[in-house]
Amino acid sequence: MTSFGRIALFGALFGGTSASASFFALDADPFLGKVVASRSCVHSGIEAALRNASLQSLDEDDNLESGLSNVMERLHPFYSVLPKNQYDRLSSAGVRYLLSRYFLRQHAWSVHGLASDRGSWSDPFPMETLAAWAPADLQKVLADHLRGRGLQLREVAVLATLLENRVHAGAVEILKALWRLHGLLPDDSIDPSLMKTIVSEYAQIQSLPRLAHMNDTELEKFSLEQLEVARTTTAVSLSWSLTKRLLLDIQKRVTRNRGDKLTFEVGEQIVMRFIGQFGALQEKECLDLKKDLVDMESSTPGRVDVRRFHASAVEGGGLGFVESAGYLRRLGALDESVKNSQTVIIPNYINSPSNFIATGHYFDVVCKDECEDLFGHIERRVGGPEATASEIIAIVRSLPPRGSTVVLDDTLVNHLHEIVGIHGGQVPLHGRLFALWLHHVYPRDCPHPALPGTAGPVTLKAFESETNLPSVQTAQELAMEAAEVEGFGRDEAGALLSELVPSPLPWDLQEDLLEEKAVPHAQFRDALPVIVSGAVAVVLIVGGVVRWRARVGVVDPAGFLDAEAKEQDAAPEPSETLS
Repeated sequence: MTSFGRIALFGALFGGTSASASFFALDADPFLGKVVASRSCVHSGIEAALRNASLQSLDEDDNLESGLSNVMERLHPFYSVLPKNQYDRLSSAGVRYLLSRYFLRQHAWSVHGLASDRGSWSDPFPMETLAAWAPADLQKVLADHLRGRGLQLREVAVLATLLENRVHAGAVEILKALWRLHGLLPDDSIDPSLMKTIVSEYAQIQSLPRLAHMNDTELEKFSLEQLEVARTTTAVSLSWSLTKRLLLDIQKRVTRNRGDKLTFEVGEQIVMRFIGQFGALQEKECLDLKKDLVDMESSTPGRVDVRRFHASAVEGGGLGFVESAGYLRRLGALDESVKNSQTVIIPNYINSPSNFIATGHYFDVVCKDECEDLFGHIERRVGGPEATASEIIAIVRSLPPRGSTVVLDDTLVNHLHEIVGIHGGQVPLHGRLFALWLHHVYPRDCPHPALPGTAGPVTLKAFESETNLPSVQTAQELAMEAAEVEGFGRDEAGALLSELVPSPLPWDLQEDLLEEKAVPHAQFRDALPVIVSGAVAVVLIVGGVVRWRARVGVVDPAGFLDAEAKEQDAAPEPSETLS
């Protein structure tokens, strides 16, 4: 974006109102909102929280307005296309959904509390998380706004900044513990080689769950010996050579490659930048994981027979792919829609806690959701929260080719018109059925959305505590399944005969929307005839459509979709009026 465009967007979004006037609009509650949000002590508390752990360069002033403006620019592509409530703001559920997607895309963070556990798309923002994110006075203001008229873009940016600053503060606490363990005082300066050692130790702590979750008391008792023991006894998924290179690059940028003594504040700048960047660093590891699964894929796209899944763990010496069917079911990563068949759903498994890269008090670092590029592209091309079936078909069919183009067959187009029939002529983009449709189009990349209350992310340990069932297969069970797979008949190419006939992916019409659209009840009467007539019409319209080749329908990890929408993302949103 040009500097002129950035200034124009800043002015449009802020409407000429400075941060010193208000961080939250004063109309969330006719009485309490005006009284509480305008108190000088509350306002100063917000400003102090927003200034925590600034990521500005060491040689620049901490410019709060500039920082908020940058966050608003990054949030704008999400905010502009989401459904709004009757006050033209994001509802509590919308704020949860937006921030969840934002942090996943920006940092590869799955923020605790934002990803709904066995929940619904319409689950509200988890108020209990505010205790960790915000000062006490501010928690009341946030809760009133979230439960009232919702949040404007500027207010969502304030909330996002508060969380990032809490994450940064947690990183600084770990750095303080390491500084102390090396016998250093807060005001001491050190040479670049020791700084490299300390920030490397910080990165190792972030990759070890047992250490990353230490509280303040445990940090006080923490020792370098403990770190060494944990490092040598725990399998770390972090690509360490790439991690060390990133740390070195960040240190060079922060210090401008100076060779003089470095302060604790320099260490702060390094770890705070690192924590925001190292999630994207693990993309190769995630792509390798996906390739391993696709190599085992059955004739049904996006699926791996659970017996073959487990047998591969034996071939790999007992590493990887050992999760039990019960645990996979709880994650929503097990397809049992075909009688006497259990298959692992590739994207659901990749995005599950089994494959979290690193963890912390406030978030887990996860593999990039490859469906996000595709979905974000569709959102931006549509420019709003809903579209007609023909618009979506045109967008998907016009995607840039990647080896072979994914083509929509009659069944897929009919499913889209079934959604249209339920919703009176439009397809809501932010709901379960459109997510299910995307899974059918891109079964390797887009997760299968579970029904509310049936599945969700849970760690191995939490699953065992919750169910008293094992989360992983025993070595004996793995060996038995490997022997069973070895005994299967195979064709000349080596494919299992039991996998030669593809099974249809499960489809249903159980909707779950982020934000219900206020439409007359009459539009939803007699939905079945509308669905049927819509499906018939589609068959007539697209009778010549080429059959879908699902096995090559994989989202390009290079992110080509973002480049095409760059100018759309930069378009300013209409001004918001802040009290």
